[in-house]
Amino acid sequence: RDETKLSLERLKMELVESSSLVLENEQQRQRYEQCLDEIANHMVQA
Repeated sequence: RDETKLSLERLKMELVESSSLVLENEQQRQRYEQCLDEIANHMVQA
């Protein structure tokens, strides 16, 4: 029974870590897209 509880706690921690990685990944993708937009705008202006 204790083992099940430990496994559930471990699983919960893994899910939290995974969620934060997904969020971080999404934020990086958005920054990358903004960067590409800025580069495209500079190229259009040139």
